[in-house]
Amino acid sequence: MNYLKNSSGELLDVEILKARLAHVSSSSTQRLLNGTWHTQVIGEGSPKLTMQLNCSYATIQKLISYASSKETLSMEFDGVEYTGHMLDQPTYDIIAPRLNQKCTVDFELAVTG
Repeated sequence: MNYLKNSSGELLDVEILKARLAHVSSSSTQRLLNGTWHTQVIGEGSPKLTMQLNCSYATIQKLISYASSKETLSMEFDGVEYTGHMLDQPTYDIIAPRLNQKCTVDFELAVTG
């Protein structure tokens, strides 16, 4: 079962379309005096989940609130559960304005568990 819920366990009425996990690392690249390049990776990569989902406009308002307060969200997609908070405000497009205001939403989740 695919789901998205907030820290109090409230299930959000969403349809998860995509969830892509990537590991983001910090690095520093510098050119040396002899003309070669040196890249230093700092620390280990942090997991980040890029998500796309369909939902109502009312649910988007909740997601915007969660992003502002860094609310912990839990989601399950294809049998794998992730927990974290939104990195930035979600971006969205209203795809059916007269039919219950269905929207597509994109956001990134900093995975903490």
